[in-house]
Amino acid sequence: GDKVRVELRVLSFDVKKMHVWTEIVREDGVVAATVEYLLLHVDAKSQKSAPMGEAMFATLTRIGEGHGKLETPAGVGRRGGDKPAN
Repeated sequence: GDKVRVELRVLSFDVKKMHVWTEIVREDGVVAATVEYLLLHVDAKSQKSAPMGEAMFATLTRIGEGHGKLETPAGVGRRGGDKPAN
């Protein structure tokens, strides 16, 4: 099988949600797959959306601010079935 690396980028975030982009990249640099997620933080007891803890949000903030300086990946916001971005 091909050797691959998985790259995840935080596109945006707040205390309850995260918008992330993931690429699976082959050893030769070809992007083999992409996926975009909107993740919602849920309190396990109440089973409702809730703010994440301070330590988790502080870590996410450091990562998100760093990723925010990067160029937005081609294809962000594209729906399944749309033509690939060039």
